[in-house]
Amino acid sequence: MSKISAVILAGGKSKRFGKNKAFFKIGGIILIDQIVEKMGKLSNEIIIVTNILKKLDYLTKKFNYLNIKLIKDIIPHKGSLGGIYSGLLFAKNNSIFVVACDMPFLNTSLLKYIISFSEEYDVIIPKINNFFEPLHAIYSKKCLKPIKKLIYENNLKIIDFFKYVDVKCIEKNEIEKFDPEFLSIFNINTLEDLKEATEICTRLSSVAKGK
Repeated sequence: MSKISAVILAGGKSKRFGKNKAFFKIGGIILIDQIVEKMGKLSNEIIIVTNILKKLDYLTKKFNYLNIKLIKDIIPHKGSLGGIYSGLLFAKNNSIFVVACDMPFLNTSLLKYIISFSEEYDVIIPKINNFFEPLHAIYSKKCLKPIKKLIYENNLKIIDFFKYVDVKCIEKNEIEKFDPEFLSIFNINTLEDLKEATEICTRLSSVAKGK
């Protein structure tokens, strides 16, 4: 198991959906449960950044074999950048792998590949067609200072601190070797995404059963 902490950004109530996306069921299993289980296979520390601590407390009991911490943002109302900052501060390990709570198809083989660069760079991030995937990426504690600078400037664009640290981009052709459909970075932002995720899950389940 790698010496890296897993940080799951679980936020709170989604304005678009009316409830936290972490509690959606995909394939009959609660989404946050799926993500905790997968990240627990890769990390010796799971940090969930959320403002609904009590609702997610059941995870510490369900996954009592994992070292799970539930924390709130150190600096509130600063979006995903604030969540990354909080995760880095609380992490025992030098680096964190950040994922969002609405990613139903995390590919552990791809995650392991990304982790393999964690001792060489401060940020390891997928980049597809010139678009970064900052909530499917690794950040080291060297990122703390430049992130804090952005936060206090009220600039919450994650990639804006990259110029201050060593960055490794995981390119499209590298991702395709592990995840040809790029499902690992699929996230649920709309009702259409939720419907698509359900359909993908059904298709993958059918393939797995040999149908």
